[in-house]
Amino acid sequence: MIIGTWYRGVPFKKVNGFTNNESVVLSLGFTKRGAKDVMNIGYSYDYTISQLGRPVGVPTSLAWCIRGRAAIRASHQRIN
Repeated sequence: MIIGTWYRGVPFKKVNGFTNNESVVLSLGFTKRGAKDVMNIGYSYDYTISQLGRPVGVPTSLAWCIRGRAAIRASHQRIN
């Protein structure tokens, strides 16, 4: 299980008088390993803290990724 949060923005830099705060992102996901592949599913929600206004709609993301063992081995190989 994957649980995380991060901050999007540059808190010490002002742009046109506004502090450059964008959002706080909350995420949740999990990884399932099979005999021949790995599946990742994740969901994230962006909580807007910007002074520029609130977004229209719900700022969410859903990701689904399946990788085969050959691709996983290749991504973990050491390159000399």
